[in-house]
Amino acid sequence: MIATQEFMPRWASSPGDTISDLITSKNVESDDVAKACGLDSEEFARLIQGALPIDGALAQSLSTCLGGSVSFWLRREDRFREMLATVEADQWVQSLPLKSMKKLQWMDVPRDWRDQIAACLDFFGMDNLDGWRATYSAQLQNVRFRTSARFPNQLPAVSAWLRAGEISHKGFAGGTFEPSSFWEALPKIRELTRIPDPEDFLPQLNAIALECGVSCVIVPAPDGCAASGASRVLPDGSAIIQLSGRYLADDHFWFTFFHEAGHLLLHGDKAIHVDGDPAEFETNESESEANTFAADILWPIEDRPAGRSKPSKRTILRMASETGTSPGIIVGQLQSSGILDHSECNYLKRRYVRTGSTLTLKRKG
Repeated sequence: MIATQEFMPRWASSPGDTISDLITSKNVESDDVAKACGLDSEEFARLIQGALPIDGALAQSLSTCLGGSVSFWLRREDRFREMLATVEADQWVQSLPLKSMKKLQWMDVPRDWRDQIAACLDFFGMDNLDGWRATYSAQLQNVRFRTSARFPNQLPAVSAWLRAGEISHKGFAGGTFEPSSFWEALPKIRELTRIPDPEDFLPQLNAIALECGVSCVIVPAPDGCAASGASRVLPDGSAIIQLSGRYLADDHFWFTFFHEAGHLLLHGDKAIHVDGDPAEFETNESESEANTFAADILWPIEDRPAGRSKPSKRTILRMASETGTSPGIIVGQLQSSGILDHSECNYLKRRYVRTGSTLTLKRKG
């Protein structure tokens, strides 16, 4: 015996389609039907379009003037609303970066579109699309990032990236976020910038952060997501700094980390921060404050030499040694201040490669 699956179209037919068909087949006037239902022309147009729900009284009027039982019209309405929700969920699924989510092994992507809806809701830990809207869409509407020609549909992709970070955070045993402890830990974390290989400094970074109620997770960004970093305090009170490692270079990695740390310490009352390139993300006062916070930790103003002449390689190495950070970070700060062009001295930056869900040092040669 061959099992057959119930046909379910990827579109929703409103009761208005049935009403229009009956008006034609019975050769009655639309105005007469509208009058019998107690509707004006605008309300009747909304009924035909599916924007005006059919309640018990309207079902009774339609039954009287067009036929069909009251229960038929109420079932027709319920079925339409169910299918409309399914179609909306299908459209939402198609807006997600499914190929990336599969490639990054965040989830399996079923072939059947209905199974895809279930799989995506399960990934987000939601029972329905309304849950996703309330948890992710509502929060991200308040995040000051904008789309661009390169990233025209960021909100669904960013929400998937954030969810992947939350999944990586599961099992975190560091307790609630302690801002004072995190402030005190920043000098120790800064010392890690001298360590070349993420395989060596990431375990130490997470051990220090864990004692402050913070986890640092590395999650590559999917297609359509321009995020470099994000930070937020989760409902259980723990905090998460999420990094995409987008440019695979030490200067960008550490600047992004301390930028997000600045958000947690300076703007902890805000629900979420998502940050990326200035070309794609808006800047505001809180972003400027986080930028200044990160820059001053990596290279305090009092340690910076006077003048704006271009330093030599030897000078950059000396400055890095004196300030206790890496040459690549010094180069990055010199580039952002305009002393160096963004194409200059990049060979002094440490480059990373992705290994699964973490980063390792890119070996030369």
